[in-house]
Amino acid sequence: MDQGLFITFEGIEASGKSTQAEALARHFGDRALLTREPGGTPLGRRVREILLDSTTTPIPDVEALLFLADRAQHLDEVIRPALAERRIVISDRYQDSSLAYQSVGRGVGDLIPSVFRHIGGLTPDLTILIDLDVEVALERLRQRGASNRLDAEAPAFHEKVRRAFLELAKAEPCRFEVFDGAVDVKTLSGRIAARVKERFGDLA
Repeated sequence: MDQGLFITFEGIEASGKSTQAEALARHFGDRALLTREPGGTPLGRRVREILLDSTTTPIPDVEALLFLADRAQHLDEVIRPALAERRIVISDRYQDSSLAYQSVGRGVGDLIPSVFRHIGGLTPDLTILIDLDVEVALERLRQRGASNRLDAEAPAFHEKVRRAFLELAKAEPCRFEVFDGAVDVKTLSGRIAARVKERFGDLA
């Protein structure tokens, strides 16, 4: 592999994206660096605590800027250095989550792409969207117990975010691959690994 790969996983809460990101990282072994947003750096972990704290309710613009602050640090400290080392960087959430959750879900509009350009944000080589019916996702959350502020949002919010993700995928079909999150974990992992191999060949 003569260059790094940047792969991101996106989806609504309880879609299974984190499980699938971990599975793809295991598939690649030592070549992969698995990270996440928010919380991929020491500073980011502190930001994550604030963002997901159910006792704290930042206004939409502040919430969006906190995610972007985490992203700027993440890019500088983790993502760019790993790509420079020709590694496969797999991030559980990235810019598309902010577009879906904050730009659309919270209604902050152009704030997200404007700041993303300012920080020199990178476009992933591939974004894997794990799509799942909101009712199924909410049942999963009920079974495991909603653990943070975003988990506890109303069904209408999760539906708005899901639609936003699907619109993003529709707008950039060359970057996105959409998978059904209702498929069993092992089968879905195999499908994702096969698709990544198909797209990137020897790089993957």
